[in-house]
Amino acid sequence: MIAIIREHNRLNGVRFSVGEFVLVFAAATLVATSYSLHGQVGLAALAAGTAVNALWVVGFGADSWRRGEMGYRLGLVLDRAHRRRLARAHPQLSRHTLLMVTAVLTPYAMTLLVLLELLRGRR
Repeated sequence: MIAIIREHNRLNGVRFSVGEFVLVFAAATLVATSYSLHGQVGLAALAAGTAVNALWVVGFGADSWRRGEMGYRLGLVLDRAHRRRLARAHPQLSRHTLLMVTAVLTPYAMTLLVLLELLRGRR
């Protein structure tokens, strides 16, 4: 999962990836807060799981950013011809994106997958 997150960030541009997952984090945090304020602890915990998952993408993106690994610039990420070339060069990209989205939106799934990899010494 860590390699998939890092590849996603690099291929989609670190700034873009960090930005999109900060938005996911913020939205999930707002939903979790709303559920908490209305006494829906279980639903709040589920929404918080999505927020926590999004932070892994942001964290690995921030780590790449700190090392100067910015990936593609936003203009290229939005360019249709570039996206086609990228899809041809990296045929696994769509499958990995679907896996990431599923893992982020499934409460605590990405967190468990990343923690297992970290415990096994992968980074």
